[in-house]
Amino acid sequence: MKIRYFGIVILALALGAGHVRAAGVAVGDAVSLNWRTTNGVVVVNRELKGHFLVVDFWASWCPACMQEAPDVTNAYRLFARDGVGFVGVSLDEDLAVMRQTTGKIGYVWPQVCSGLGWNDPIAQQWGINEIPDAFIIGPNSKVLWKGFPDALAAALKTQLKEHPTQTMLARQAKRLVMAATATVLAHHNVAEACRDIEGISPAIRRDPILLEPVKKLLFAVRRNGLKLAQQLHKHTKAMDRLSAMIGRRNVMMYLGL
Repeated sequence: MKIRYFGIVILALALGAGHVRAAGVAVGDAVSLNWRTTNGVVVVNRELKGHFLVVDFWASWCPACMQEAPDVTNAYRLFARDGVGFVGVSLDEDLAVMRQTTGKIGYVWPQVCSGLGWNDPIAQQWGINEIPDAFIIGPNSKVLWKGFPDALAAALKTQLKEHPTQTMLARQAKRLVMAATATVLAHHNVAEACRDIEGISPAIRRDPILLEPVKKLLFAVRRNGLKLAQQLHKHTKAMDRLSAMIGRRNVMMYLGL
């Protein structure tokens, strides 16, 4: 804990006195999500597949939360485009005040707020004894990190290196597919193009942004004749990557095989 937060964190703890929880959710635990936000969005585990979720426990009456709010908004600004979702669990008792505060501090992501303060059922289940408290949930629904929001951005950077999201993998795959297409068009060389394709992560899954780039690659191969299409078909690893991105039936159709 940072020294500069010591006084206000003690205040947040004091406001939560008498609400001591059990151990609750810890790093390594798998969590079950079935939450409805104040704007009607339902947060469930299946939404996590291939993505991260930051869960931020806070309240507008908490001085430490207000001081660390810029750290949360900064993390959102830096990593939302990488497939990191955010949801807040507010311990406010007044929903109107909570909404007014989110607008003021720039919390644009969904919020869960029961209006029960420290008696919030999610806070009780997760063992929240102090706020602010943030969690990073990985694509497999397991808690990868827990701590204060001032360390959130650094923690996300570290975790995303170890567990890239599908959004990040799709961007990488798109670049590699485009490089492979350029190779086919310039050199009519499928073997060299396959080296780019084989560099795509085996964890890649279907993504709408990949359909057009892969189609362009396969049409480029097809325009250079049946022989090149057959050469690509023989590269099992490359075919597996392409099939993961758009489906094997589509790969064969666009290749004309």
